[in-house]
Amino acid sequence: MTPNRDAQAAATICPMAREHLEGVAAIEAACFSEPWSLSAFAGELDNPQAVYFVALAEGQVAGFAGMRVLFGEGGITNVAVAEPFRRMGLGSRLVEALTGYGCRNRLDSITLEVRAGNEGAIALYTRQGFVPVGRRKNFYRFPVEDAILMTWTCPQGEANT
Repeated sequence: MTPNRDAQAAATICPMAREHLEGVAAIEAACFSEPWSLSAFAGELDNPQAVYFVALAEGQVAGFAGMRVLFGEGGITNVAVAEPFRRMGLGSRLVEALTGYGCRNRLDSITLEVRAGNEGAIALYTRQGFVPVGRRKNFYRFPVEDAILMTWTCPQGEANT
């Protein structure tokens, strides 16, 4: 399927719900070498510390992003956009949904790990205000690769907006 370029503008970002699970799991399986299962995502719906958003475009789940919140800090667990919907700004909008949640809920910071070789994701996170703060040696498997640890803090004056 080749999406309409207007899909990004027409995409809706909303909280993940049960009806989104199959689409989320399919994107996860296509994007990651060690994907989470559908049941793992279902468990996140029942986890009071989990926050997940989906991008809905052209009647389907086009992407998703999630994090867990503990003791005033967020930890992004996954961000993924289906291949036909990439390079349309959906990843940015999903990350913005998480950081917006962070500001509204006065999180001290949001942290994530990203593959050191994933230049596109690193650029996306940098544009969203994440800064590199460390490196985790051989963090990823299949293939083995370091992770860049990145952190975001709500810009002054934007909390609760």
